[in-house]
Amino acid sequence: MQVAPPLGSQADGSRETGCAGCGSATYIQAIMDKFGERVCRACVRETDGFRTVTKTTAKAEYLLSDSDLAVIPSELKPNPRNTRFRDMRLYLLKQLREKAYAKWGGPEGLEAEHHRRRLARVQGCAKVGHDFCDAKWDAERASSVQTCKRCGMQTEVMDF
Repeated sequence: MQVAPPLGSQADGSRETGCAGCGSATYIQAIMDKFGERVCRACVRETDGFRTVTKTTAKAEYLLSDSDLAVIPSELKPNPRNTRFRDMRLYLLKQLREKAYAKWGGPEGLEAEHHRRRLARVQGCAKVGHDFCDAKWDAERASSVQTCKRCGMQTEVMDF
């Protein structure tokens, strides 16, 4: 990782002071170039927000659409699972959270939207019928449990 001193200027004419997290005089140039965030090595290691996540995770956990993600800086990397698979698009977790919280009204709003969507899936399955997988033993419940493949609803099953 290349480390660069804070030489850039802001649009308002003020100068950057270095790491946005701790104010250190140095930052990682690669993160600045790819994501526009000034952050030092210590903050990358200690702060969860400077991890990168895939587009699939961004859409599932933060309920962001393709148009929402189009305005967030990203990085393309070869897929580590198989070189013939499509390249992964990675986003900075901090920027995803900011966008999602702005869209859904904060962490509580995001959680409420997750809850609303889970309920809609369960209600949709209830109308057309659940598609349960084979029963599996659940040690916490001390019984067998079947899970719907579409909505995730679980039901206890009596073993005979």
